[in-house]
Amino acid sequence: MTPGAARILVVDDDEDNRTLLQMVMAIEGYDAVVAESGKEALAMIAEQAPDLVLLDVMMPEMNGFEVTAAPRRSAAPRHIVVILVSALDDEKTRRQARECGADDYFTKPIDRTDVCLQIRKLLTSAVAPSSGGETA
Repeated sequence: MTPGAARILVVDDDEDNRTLLQMVMAIEGYDAVVAESGKEALAMIAEQAPDLVLLDVMMPEMNGFEVTAAPRRSAAPRHIVVILVSALDDEKTRRQARECGADDYFTKPIDRTDVCLQIRKLLTSAVAPSSGGETA
């Protein structure tokens, strides 16, 4: 998938973090949109179906684990790639990220190169051809 074709939803309750991640994604050539809460993110996922979500873990009302698990429980038409981002760097948190269905987990401050390489890899895998199905 070419970067210009991918829509990335950046979700973080901290405005500085949202702005930084949105700028990084834009520099990389992605169409980056933002949400400041888990509830707003779920509404945007339902309306806009982003290709990938960069999602903060520690947010009020609805944390990143809850947001990640919600579309996985629904009859979503396709898998949305989710990368959780958090200041938490312990095994319990990483395990919880895997259990809720996150595709990857990065700690803050993020390493821009590593995150961008992983995004490219995950987006390429997400659009890889499946077993013989026709596409529209």
